[in-house]
Amino acid sequence: LASAIETKQSIAVEMEEARRITEEAVAARSAAEEAAEKSLAAERNAQVEALAAQEGKAITERKCKEVVDQAKNEVAEAVEKQEAAEKAKEEAEEQSNANWKQFEEARAL
Repeated sequence: LASAIETKQSIAVEMEEARRITEEAVAARSAAEEAAEKSLAAERNAQVEALAAQEGKAITERKCKEVVDQAKNEVAEAVEKQEAAEKAKEEAEEQSNANWKQFEEARAL
């Protein structure tokens, strides 16, 4: 009985950790989505600036390239963050499922 109680307590702790990890993954995904939105806005701004340069307005090709490169880098970073967040979420879900299975097995004892 003591072993079953310890197992249940251990599983409860692990489930709380999985919940915390899931929350962190959701927060990371939100941050990645926000970064992606910002980078898309930066890319749109770069396109507007490129059009302005074509129309003879005050912008240089070098600045345009820097802005576009920065936007591409931000998009790449946002994608990496989102992928990492999704992976963390999947791992947390797998851990939660494993914890739940252990809990069910312990409860069956």
